[in-house]
Amino acid sequence: MPLSAKRAALYDRLRAQTSNTPLYRLENIPVPNNCAVYCKEEFKNPTSSHYDRQTLALLRYLEGEAVEPRCISPGGLPLVETTTGSSGASFAWLCRVLGYEATVFIPQDMPAARINQIEAYGAKVEFSTAGAYIGGLVRAFRRFSSKNRDKYDLPDHSRDELAGPAAAGEMAMEIYDEVKRLAPGRRNGPLIDYFVVALGNGVSARGVTDVLEPKGTQIIGVEPYESPTVLRSQFPEKYRKLYGESFQFAPHHVYGTGPGDDPIEFVNISALKGRLTDVLPVREADWLAVHRKLLDTEAKHVGNSSAACVWAALEVAKTARPGSTICTVFYDAAWRYLPLI
Repeated sequence: MPLSAKRAALYDRLRAQTSNTPLYRLENIPVPNNCAVYCKEEFKNPTSSHYDRQTLALLRYLEGEAVEPRCISPGGLPLVETTTGSSGASFAWLCRVLGYEATVFIPQDMPAARINQIEAYGAKVEFSTAGAYIGGLVRAFRRFSSKNRDKYDLPDHSRDELAGPAAAGEMAMEIYDEVKRLAPGRRNGPLIDYFVVALGNGVSARGVTDVLEPKGTQIIGVEPYESPTVLRSQFPEKYRKLYGESFQFAPHHVYGTGPGDDPIEFVNISALKGRLTDVLPVREADWLAVHRKLLDTEAKHVGNSSAACVWAALEVAKTARPGSTICTVFYDAAWRYLPLI
């Protein structure tokens, strides 16, 4: 059912609050080959996460455009989602503002700051088993949904192929337009040479790729060294060279990325096959070192995935054409990782 004028105005206000975040160029961390590294400051969104855009777009689509059985309505069935923290906070906040009752499934061993934030927005929290990460989360959610489908609506953001990627694409266009404004004289090659993306369920990465790949930008994925899920599936030769045949996936602290060794099919990750130029696995010591530099020299206290992407951007710059433009995202804030489990 189309949105009423009042609901449309509310969604428009929320969209204005979750878009046009600043674009920051690294100023004090040396970048090889005279390259420029730009970071989209999505951690300045209302819940300190890039997911504010994507969750808002999904809820608007489900309320105003989707048809049965996907449509939702305030005052109707409660909504249930899964998260490792970022998407759950966005979901809980937006449900509160939009008038939905919300339940969020999250692994029991995620940082307390994430759980507390979700609860502070008024959502009910349900836990999946500690130590099982995303695989355990998906299994718990599937058990719940199979028994309660008629009692809840399940937006299931990880399978969103439309609204979330489109919102990420809008973010990419904001970056493109701002880089164009900042470098008006550039004529040779693509405006953005490389874009570095964290690889989790693939919603953000797909949206960025859909917009920038046709413009000549090379897309570089980043995963924790302990959990090279996409590297193994989409770059098997590189995976075998780096890890051999006996590698065992392990827990990591770049939450929301590296889903693990479970047979989880994320449709948006699958859609990136053949479109990623490379996937760089980052070791904890390396992103931690960049994390400290970002705080101490750039005054940017951003999260672990953001630091991992900046590390990858600096790695890309080492072999890039001199003067290349490399972009990435400050996905969320550092406080959301505390305390580290």
